[in-house]
Amino acid sequence: MQIKVFTAVLSLFLFLGIAPSSYAQSEGRDSFYYMKDDGIFSDDEKDQEAEYIRGQCTSSILESKYFNCACIAGAFRVRRDDEKLSPQTSILNDLYNDPKSKCADPVKIAGNHYKFCTRFARVFRSRKADNEDYCKCVANTISKKFMSNPILRPGPLSKIRVDSMTSCGLKYNQEL
Repeated sequence: MQIKVFTAVLSLFLFLGIAPSSYAQSEGRDSFYYMKDDGIFSDDEKDQEAEYIRGQCTSSILESKYFNCACIAGAFRVRRDDEKLSPQTSILNDLYNDPKSKCADPVKIAGNHYKFCTRFARVFRSRKADNEDYCKCVANTISKKFMSNPILRPGPLSKIRVDSMTSCGLKYNQEL
């Protein structure tokens, strides 16, 4: 029993170690990269930068799990028109951590967490007959909680997951 608890806690800590990517800065393509050394930020160059942002989002495990990357790229492009030379990271931090975000994807969030939960339940709830209902509860609760405050940071994400798993564990068979 103690080994199961230790393994569960260890798995949780490993999950907590996931952090958002360094956004668009990971390959060094900042806004100046797209200006072609002429000092003018044309619409075509802004479009190229937005496409780069979409690719960065799509390749990020965390960002692509919670957000619609095409929406992020579009919102970034709109912000780029408003704020010509704001750093990419500044704009992206705002987009990924805005409580009013319109780019969070509740269906994707629920689906990804349902898959996680089924793997978790196979190991840590193997004797429970209600794992499908439990995992639906966990996935939907995580999605609802994230949508109410879509902040892409490890602390809030971990709290949402733990709280959801705990509350659904209490609902289904009184244990996690």
